[in-house]
Formats: sequence, structure tokens, C-alpha cells
Amino acid sequence: MKIIIDREGLRRRARLSHSASLGGLLTILASVAVSLWRPACTTLTTILLFLGFSTAVVGIYYANRWVKKPRPETALDQALKGLNDRYRLYHYTLPCDHVLLMPNGLVVLETCNLEGQFTYRNGKWRQKITAGRAMRFFVEEKLGDPITRAQNCA
Repeated sequence: MKIIIDREGLRRRARLSHSASLGGLLTILASVAVSLWRPACTTLTTILLFLGFSTAVVGIYYANRWVKKPRPETALDQALKGLNDRYRLYHYTLPCDHVLLMPNGLVVLETCNLEGQFTYRNGKWRQKITAGRAMRFFVEEKLGDPITRAQNCA
């Protein structure tokens, strides 16, 4: 199987996620510093705290998507490693994240980097919520409906 991957795009997304999370944390520290040195500036402190928290959460969310291991493309490569050279696996180079080109057609592969127990009942996906999952609610990917996402992408 031949694997085609946009490594530069992955590096760029990883750098951006690291920058956002670090920038958000520094903005939160700036809000603490402003509140200590200028206690009268409560509006500025609140704005900095809100912006810092929002930016850090977005950065951590994207770090979980683009940095956290095992990476989805690595897991797919391992799972499909027995295929011969007539198959091509495209990662992040097409409008869909992962596409397998086979001699008889095309398959869109949808991944979600989550741990836990999942059920599919009455047309809906559900994940068992644990205390750890609840604490990571803002920074983890949501399962949503992977079947519909793959069909929309196709």
C-alpha cells in the first residue's frame, strides 16, 4: 500500500495548536498580573481571563486532534499495512481527512481519537460518560455521528 500524507500541513497545525495553548496560558497569567498590580482594572482582568481561557481551550482541543498519540493516520497505516501496492491511502491531502483508493472504488475513513465505551442504538451513537471524560469535556473531540460525517465527505 502506498501512503500519501501532507506532513507539512500536520506540522503547521501542530505548531498552531501549541502556540494557541501556550498563548492562552500566558494571557491567563497576564490577567493574574494585572489583577495584582492594578486591582482597579477588573474589566481588563476579566477580558484577559476570558480570552486566555478560550484560546487555551481551543489550543488544547487542536493539540488533542493534531498532536496526541496515537495519531489517526498511524493507526490506519498499521491497520491496513497488509494491502498491496494497488491500494493508496491519502491522509489530509483531499477534502476528507483519510481516503483509501482501491482498485474497485474509493472509501472514506472517519477517525475519532477517543477512549471509552461506545454504543449505537436507534440511529444514535452514545459514549459512556466517566468522571475523566466529564473533566475533559471542553478539550476533547465529540463523537457526533461518524457515519453521517463520512457520507457527507464522500
